[in-house]
Amino acid sequence: MSAVKSSGGDGINTACVFTSVAGRFGNGGQTDYSAANNIWDAEMARLTASGQARGVAIAWTGWRDVGMATRGSIEAIFEAAGIETLPVD
Repeated sequence: MSAVKSSGGDGINTACVFTSVAGRFGNGGQTDYSAANNIWDAEMARLTASGQARGVAIAWTGWRDVGMATRGSIEAIFEAAGIETLPVD
């Protein structure tokens, strides 16, 4: 929102951020990470609702066999929710 306000309305009509599905589904031990991603989602919705610009949050899924999506319970959560992970190759 600050970037849109700072622009003075000169040419910013869309803002895009990349978030994680962790904002929606969470994972044990990643409360802060999940909350931060959820905030980005909410801020983009608020930006769109304000009419100042269109806000888009793209929530990436996890990477298959590497990274945070392989830790803790997240693989089981993804499987139960029908969420596919991205292959590395």
